[in-house]
Amino acid sequence: MGAGGVSRRPVRRQAETGDEAGRKGRATRRRSEAEAAQDTSRTGPVTFVNESVGELRKVVWPTAEQMRTYFVVVLVFVVFMIAVVSLLDLLFGWALLQVFR
Repeated sequence: MGAGGVSRRPVRRQAETGDEAGRKGRATRRRSEAEAAQDTSRTGPVTFVNESVGELRKVVWPTAEQMRTYFVVVLVFVVFMIAVVSLLDLLFGWALLQVFR
C-alpha cells in the first residue's frame, strides 16, 4: 500500500487504436419486434385522456398561500423587467436623438 493507505495498482486502459477507440467490443442488443411495434403504434383519444387524468392526479398542487406568494413574486419580477426595458428604451431613444439631431 502507498502513502495514506491507498493502493497504487496500475490502471488498465482499453487499447486506443484507430477506429476501435472507445468501442465496447460486442454488438448492441437488438430490440424485439414487439418493442419496435409498440413504439410505432398510436395511442387512441380515450387512452390519452385516461393517462392524462392519471398523471394529473399525481401532481402536487400548490396551496392557496403558495399561489399568492408565487403571484406576488412573478408580479414584482414582471414590473421590474418592464422598468428595466422602459429605461433602456428611453436611454437609447435619447442617445439616437442626440446622434441624429
